[in-house]
Amino acid sequence: MDAGQRFGRLVVIKESVETGKFVCACDCGGQVTVVKGHLKSGNTKSCGCFRRGRASRDSRKKPPKWYTESMRK
Repeated sequence: MDAGQRFGRLVVIKESVETGKFVCACDCGGQVTVVKGHLKSGNTKSCGCFRRGRASRDSRKKPPKWYTESMRK
């Protein structure tokens, strides 16, 4: 795996001192150490910013109708 190679939102910077891991930069500006196999399989695509952003966005959505109706009873 070469420096500069992209996997989702991550770009490989260098090989970590730990065997089989790589230091990657995320598009959001974060940095994360990732297992080589997780990058290649697509299991890891960001530093976690995508999940945090999605959770924040989803928490602002209107609750489903079944939920609000059950709360009235």
